[in-house]
Amino acid sequence: MARRFLENGLEGNIYAKSNLKTADHNESPSPSGLVAPGGFPICVGSLPRERPVLSSAIYHPSLRQLPCSHDWQPALPLPANQDICRDLFYTLGTNYTSATNTPYVPQASNDSSATGPDASGISGLESFDVYAQLSFEPRRDFVNGSAPSDEGWHTEDASLGEPGKPYFIANNYGPKYLNSKHGAYQIIQPLVTNSQAQDTNFTLSTIILSRQRTSSSAPTWSTAGATAFEVLEGSVQIQIGDYPVAQLEMGDVAFVPATVSYSYWTEGSYAKVLSVNAGQDGLNQQLIAEGKDWGYPTFPRY
Repeated sequence: MARRFLENGLEGNIYAKSNLKTADHNESPSPSGLVAPGGFPICVGSLPRERPVLSSAIYHPSLRQLPCSHDWQPALPLPANQDICRDLFYTLGTNYTSATNTPYVPQASNDSSATGPDASGISGLESFDVYAQLSFEPRRDFVNGSAPSDEGWHTEDASLGEPGKPYFIANNYGPKYLNSKHGAYQIIQPLVTNSQAQDTNFTLSTIILSRQRTSSSAPTWSTAGATAFEVLEGSVQIQIGDYPVAQLEMGDVAFVPATVSYSYWTEGSYAKVLSVNAGQDGLNQQLIAEGKDWGYPTFPRY
């Protein structure tokens, strides 16, 4: 919450009470058109001036200088007492450590936008000249493209389309299957199955990989149709036939001809690949058949 508040300003029902006023772009030295008490400009990047959102700085009555940043990096002010900003960080934030090396807990829900902080939290923040605006509901569609809010894009799970008809799947919001049969977790997200591909006879999926267990080695695969991989995140090791192991980084592609054996794995904590398979029984379909329905784009703990 601390990071969201400091970088996005009016977020999580909290805002800085600094008596901001909107000024015309041609008259204000601030690129945002916002002026804080004392004439300090407040930088909010390229947001329109009718939306006075503190995006990269916080105003406090004891500020001596308020720098601006135009590249959406947090621009911390220089207070007369630097402990003010430090204490605000610690007051709003909590330490978080993930056993699965993921940036969030997938099953956790954030109800702060609905309930707001409790009474003790509100009174504590007021000592920093920060006040709760309980009725504030921030728009999030400018971050993940989910507008309009009632369409479910980037907010609700989607199913694959009917054969012969176009469809769209938001990243990580399609069907998911968890496979744990081969010494590592693999989350398969089919994007095109044989049903959707029809006579073109191919499948398209993303595969999220966990680190291979030290007690096991990656299996060797061989399919009747060709297989291709593109690394989307992280790095992946792949061995094809008698060739030496190759390390693929983000954007790299490997192609495996039909009936040629291969194995793949990651030595990192997380990797994601795009897998394209020819035929009815390619890698994607085999992994799905061995797996189970799964609701998250992150894997569980071992």
